[in-house]
Amino acid sequence: MQGIEATNMATAMAEVGVVTATDLLKNWQGHRRLTRRVIEAFPEDKLFGFSVGGMRPFADLAWEFIRMAGADCGGRGFGEVAGVQGPEGNYEK
Repeated sequence: MQGIEATNMATAMAEVGVVTATDLLKNWQGHRRLTRRVIEAFPEDKLFGFSVGGMRPFADLAWEFIRMAGADCGGRGFGEVAGVQGPEGNYEK
């Protein structure tokens, strides 16, 4: 049994998924389409204030994503990792 398990382990480790630029773009565009559909589904006054069970509104979540994206791009592009300013305070690295 050990030989079969070792072969399966070697095969599993050899199959490494690589995200191509095309795959990354498709994934990003899918998230973008979903975000646009959420925005279009809510009247403007509800988008910024509607909360379910004490969770934060969609607009707060969207702003957090925007702030994170800027920090992420700076980190990936320039090797600069910084804290992210959130509605409740700073989220440090």
